[in-house]
Amino acid sequence: MAYREIPAMRKLFLMLALGGYGIILIIILLISFRVAKPLKELAAAARKLGRGNFNVTIPQITGHDEISEFAGAFSNMLTELKEHIEKQKDMKRIERELDLARNIQLSMLPGSERDENSDDDRHELTPFLLPAKEVGGDFYDFFKIDNDHLCIVIGDVSGKGVAAALFMMVARIILRTMTKNLKSIVDAFNKTNYALAKRNRLNMFVTVWAGIIDLRTGHISFASAGHNPPAVRHSDGSVEFLMSKPGLPMAAMDDTLYKPQAYDLKQGDTLFLYTDGVTEATNTNDALFGDSRLLATLTKGGELNTADTCKLVKTEIDNFVQEAPQFDDITMLAIKFNGIDDPVWERYEKTIDVSGDNKGELKSFVEGILTPMDGAKKVQMQDAWDRYEKIVDVIPENQDILTAFVEGILAPMDGSLKSQMQINIAIDEIYSNIVKFSGATKVTLIVEVRKATLTARLTFIDNGKPYDPIKQADPDVTLPAEEREIGGLGIFIVKKTMDSVCYRRNGENNELAITKTL
Repeated sequence: MAYREIPAMRKLFLMLALGGYGIILIIILLISFRVAKPLKELAAAARKLGRGNFNVTIPQITGHDEISEFAGAFSNMLTELKEHIEKQKDMKRIERELDLARNIQLSMLPGSERDENSDDDRHELTPFLLPAKEVGGDFYDFFKIDNDHLCIVIGDVSGKGVAAALFMMVARIILRTMTKNLKSIVDAFNKTNYALAKRNRLNMFVTVWAGIIDLRTGHISFASAGHNPPAVRHSDGSVEFLMSKPGLPMAAMDDTLYKPQAYDLKQGDTLFLYTDGVTEATNTNDALFGDSRLLATLTKGGELNTADTCKLVKTEIDNFVQEAPQFDDITMLAIKFNGIDDPVWERYEKTIDVSGDNKGELKSFVEGILTPMDGAKKVQMQDAWDRYEKIVDVIPENQDILTAFVEGILAPMDGSLKSQMQINIAIDEIYSNIVKFSGATKVTLIVEVRKATLTARLTFIDNGKPYDPIKQADPDVTLPAEEREIGGLGIFIVKKTMDSVCYRRNGENNELAITKTL
């Protein structure tokens, strides 16, 4: 019985084995299909992605096995890659726009004196600007006010980037416009500061140093709004800082008033303006380039021209900072005063009424100028007064015209700077009183100078109502400012600083005369 069952059992085992193999084969095929197909699809997607097709479709695989996890990771990678590429496109667009902004900013600044029609043989000038970022807040400027006066400016806006660049451009335009119109650096500072501070909602500010150089004499009228003092390299090789009183930066307070300051360049002197990106350049040890290194560099420059001077300073900064990154804009402006060998022309002016018989007046006017130059008679005429006259309408803006008229007469006499400034203050006070209180429509200013004794006499004649300002009682200057009565301080200062002050009513005119030894 047992022997008869053996073949049947063998047959059963064979059938079970074949069935098991079939099941295993089916399972293998199912697994292969489950794994191979999505892998082939993922491989195809990867090839398309490698060719730059970022719109490829990633197969959706459900489940919790490694294949589905791999497909999910591949899908996330594609999404993040697309986002990164879009960000890179935005960054490149921003970089292009910043490059454009940088080009616009630099193109707004004069590149050479020929751009401004300000070049002549009496001076040499070179600018340099290297922003720390694509755009920056540093700026420089230079332009002629007239044939004999050159304005130079350097400034530094707080902060960096686009906001600072925009504020810089506004500050430069306002200051340039004010200076050209007012022809006074202090008045231009005061009005520019007010304009910037009035709507300064971002609380930005700008430091500025600016001056007007008389190219005939080297005299600089300047003002400082919290900026670094310039350096002067003298023709003998010595170098020093031009000391100046730094006022508040512009836009900090709208009622800031800046003080007039002055300096006289000698023939061959070089004036070097810069921003704090020069002296505060930092190396890897956090050490600053500093004032002493700047002076040493300018001394090392010796007789270099202005272009090579700027290059030398930049080279010395690079050697100092080595691999340290540039954190601040580097801006420089070098001006060399060459001077002139020809004597300064003296200007005389005479105004007459052409409706009358005034030929004799003009003849006498010319003879009065030429006679002291006539050989032996020059000695006899050394005590004579030279007379100049200017007539203006009574409007506030003409005060600057009168001040410039007087400065043009007195500057060649080489008087003291203190006397010139006291006379300017007196002109300011006297003319302001005429504008405010006289009701006059015309003012004649007669300037008489005696060169032998360095004496000047200024006579103000106006057609207003009778008004004697020197009769006003002097203020009690011992009292605190808040306890004094309003008014009188200006004419009090005039009386204290002038050698003499006198008033008379001459017919229908007021005449106020001041005399000052220069």
